[in-house]
Formats: sequence, C-alpha cells, structure tokens
Amino acid sequence: MKRELIDRITHSLLYEGCLLYPYRTSALKNRLRFNYGVVYPPACAGEPNMMQTECIVAGSPEMRLSAEIRFLQIMKTDLSEEAIERSLQANSSVDFEFHPIAGSVEIDLFECGPGVFRARVRICNRSEMAGPAILQSLISTHTILAVDGGAFVSSLDPPPELSEAVAACQNIGTWPVLAGESGERDCMLSSPIILYDYPRLAPESPGDFFDATEIEELLALRVLTLTDDEKREIRAGGARGKEIVDRVESLPPKDVIRLHGLCEKNRGRS
Repeated sequence: MKRELIDRITHSLLYEGCLLYPYRTSALKNRLRFNYGVVYPPACAGEPNMMQTECIVAGSPEMRLSAEIRFLQIMKTDLSEEAIERSLQANSSVDFEFHPIAGSVEIDLFECGPGVFRARVRICNRSEMAGPAILQSLISTHTILAVDGGAFVSSLDPPPELSEAVAACQNIGTWPVLAGESGERDCMLSSPIILYDYPRLAPESPGDFFDATEIEELLALRVLTLTDDEKREIRAGGARGKEIVDRVESLPPKDVIRLHGLCEKNRGRS
C-alpha cells in the first residue's frame, strides 16, 4: 500500500510542466514545456549537471540505505517529442546509461553524531554532447530514498536536538520530504517541486493530468470542449496526451462533479 502511494505521487510529479494543456503542438498556448528538475550534460555552461539530496537519518552504521532514481528522457518521434520514463535502483555508487544519456549515482552515509548520519545521494550527468542538450538531459529528476534499520528525520520539522544537523544538509535542485503513511520514517521523496511531509493526491482525482493538480476540474472541462480534429491531433502526438483525452471522454458525469471538491463535512469529518 505504501509503495503504491509513493509510486502514484511520484508518477504525477514526473510530468509536471512536461505535458501542458492543450496537449498539442499546433496550439499557441503552452507550446514550449517548462521542465523541472533538469540535470544537463556537463558541456552546458551555466546549467546544473548534478542534483544532490542530503537528509538526516538516525540509526547505526549497519543500517542499509538505497535509492531509486526516476526521470524522463525526451525522445524524438516523427511527429513530436515523447517523454519516456526511466528508473534505476542503487544501494551503492553506480554508473548508468540510457543512450544517449550517461551518468552516475553516488550514495554516501556520513556520521555526524552518536547514532546520527547524513545521507547523500548525488546524481551526475556525464553525457558527452552530441546533439540537442534536451535529448541528453535528465528531466524531472526524482529520488526515492529508503532505509532499513534506521529512521529519516524530517527536513521541514526536525526535533530541536537535530535542527543543526538538518540545517547543515545541502540540497541542490531538490528537496526531500518524508513519504508514505503519516508517521512512517523509512522513506524520503526528494523532488524538484516543493512538497510537505507525507504528500497526498486528492481522492477525487480520477488519474494524472500531468499539470497543476489543483485545477483538474478546469482541465477536464476544457478537454471536453476540444474539437474532434484537435483530439485526433493530441492522440497522434503521444501516448500521454491520448491517455488524458481518452480518460476525460470516459468520465461519468458524477466523477466530473466530484472534481469540483467536497466540503469537509461531506467527507464525514467534523
């Protein structure tokens, strides 16, 4: 259950800014995507070619730290550019390649007090420039950290005795928050998008719209106003756009109404 929750949140975050309404290249609005969490090739002067997550974890030297790296790789197709999901698992420093992207993940654990450690995951792009930089960049890069035998400390609300250790952490291009069920401390989600501890998606959401999650009702209604030609163009432009149009067209009226939101009392809460 926890893994499913984190997977869904991460999947939704991956596409923030990548696929924007109206989801087709012929429209003037949002013709250029706005990419979050980009790790560029080293040859791109002035652009970051590294992302670093640091957070505090309480435990012993025997605890085991692992990381899952997720990002999008932009691939050119005959009609447009398609974002392909990539992921890799690491429990030590490793090199990786998704041609033409090459990079490395470095995982370290530093003792900074009795039973207190600073965990670091550094993602580096080591691609040699051979074409458009965007095709050799990691897009919307996210890190999921897990610990066995230890407990992560909140970067937003640490206990007073660990506030200095947390303040000394250096996060570059990302920010880690506790993830999973409220109160659990064995997982951190490090995202280029600012989140609170234990992020959630609204239960009314029927699926990912790959845009700002707070305006799903507006997006659903706008998709329903598209012409048949516009919908055909979106479906031909890539799997993600097609998925959104198909999902909205299949939504029952009651689910569209639910997107408008509910008062707390209607949820059975005081």
